[in-house]
Amino acid sequence: MEKTEPITRRNPAFDALKFFAIFLVLWGHAIQYLVSTEYYDEPIYRIIYSFHMPLFMTIVGYFSTNSNGNSIRSTLIKKFRQLLLPACIFGLIPLFVGYYKWGG
Repeated sequence: MEKTEPITRRNPAFDALKFFAIFLVLWGHAIQYLVSTEYYDEPIYRIIYSFHMPLFMTIVGYFSTNSNGNSIRSTLIKKFRQLLLPACIFGLIPLFVGYYKWGG
């Protein structure tokens, strides 16, 4: 007999949060094309763009840690080594080059 995955229940709070985040992305993009002034001067645009991508990344991170069976701590350490550490190192290289090239 074949083993089947247990049926998991959806969390309506996460569904609502995902819907809200998708709505904000659509609204933010609509503002870019529907206002007659510079869109980045609009307060609602700045508010939306201040947190909508971190919200998406948090939701995706939550589901990815639960789907692969790793703890949140081990996933954060792995992602730090894999993504943030190289980004920080390669982000500092131009600063050092500029400092030594132009004398600080």
